[in-house]
Amino acid sequence: MTIRQGFTLLESLVVLAMIGILTSLFVVDWGRFLEKHRLQGASRIVKDAIQYAQTLAITKRQNQKLEVDEQSIWISDSSNSANKRLLDQVAEDIELLMTGSLIFTPYGFSRAGSITIQSPSYSTRLVVNSIGGVRTEKTTLKSP
Repeated sequence: MTIRQGFTLLESLVVLAMIGILTSLFVVDWGRFLEKHRLQGASRIVKDAIQYAQTLAITKRQNQKLEVDEQSIWISDSSNSANKRLLDQVAEDIELLMTGSLIFTPYGFSRAGSITIQSPSYSTRLVVNSIGGVRTEKTTLKSP
């Protein structure tokens, strides 16, 4: 009877192939995880900017308007025509789209509106109601 030690070449190749397949699946999922995490981080930043505009309206006792373009967030008040830029770029590959205008009154109320935050694969929406509350809708995978 012969005692066999070690692995055959075929066994080694099968194990290496399985490791390669599992690694490629992990790398694809890791990329999507990072993208979704960046989107959620950008959502928190925008939500903080909305709450900051509301707080500013209450403390200064004058209307504050929050505006966004694709990458920037701006705040302006009723006494000053100059806009104050809060943020130049929310995050890389993140786009901001605004529906309605968010104007906060000195009592903290606002017009209802929403801001959609998009990455290449995902999108989420922040919805502001008329009493100034902010709700984050579920992050969804964008359809191709």
